[in-house]
Amino acid sequence: MNQIGNFITSVKAVMIAMLLIIVALVFDSHTLFVRTLPSEMGTIAKEITAWGMAIAFELTVLLATANSNYVHKSIQYFLALCTLMTTLFFFDVFTETNTTKIFQIVFVSIMIACINFIYAELFVKKWKEHLENLNSSDVQLQKIVMLQSKLQESENNCNELKESNILAEQKIVKHQLQVSELESQLQINEQKLVEREQAFATIQSELSVLKKKLSRKKTVIYT
Repeated sequence: MNQIGNFITSVKAVMIAMLLIIVALVFDSHTLFVRTLPSEMGTIAKEITAWGMAIAFELTVLLATANSNYVHKSIQYFLALCTLMTTLFFFDVFTETNTTKIFQIVFVSIMIACINFIYAELFVKKWKEHLENLNSSDVQLQKIVMLQSKLQESENNCNELKESNILAEQKIVKHQLQVSELESQLQINEQKLVEREQAFATIQSELSVLKKKLSRKKTVIYT
């Protein structure tokens, strides 16, 4: 159901219906031109001329309606009126004597002219909508590309930060090893200092003992 709905509301459905109407109206105009062209023309020349003028007329109606930005609205209405008159002449409404038949021809002619005009207008609006959707898709695609590039740039920055973090951690580990080595060296130096202080204290105690002995000897000698 969604596919059917999408097709009906798409520009393709409008184009198909519009082209079918244009093809039918080409035959309509061709018949009118064949009747109108001089009988002195040869059959082949008349057919070629009638087909060329019919196709040119219907393309003019289509292009004038499709390019509504460049053509005044009154010209579009005039071409719709021409389509109406072409259909009336095609059905020989002016030579018809049956009133019911005349009303039928007029009704069908008005309906065909209106359908042709409506589908041409609808095609223009649907085509503009199609272009706007394409532009919107392009803008979204550009945004996606920009976001992807920014994401890639962020990932590169993140990788650089990770690498710098690893280097910093390595430096920290190296400094920690140096600090631990210095601390161990400091402990050794402290131990050596303690040993030296102990040795110095021992020497001082020995000196004090020697001094006492020396003073005693001096006392003995004087007495």
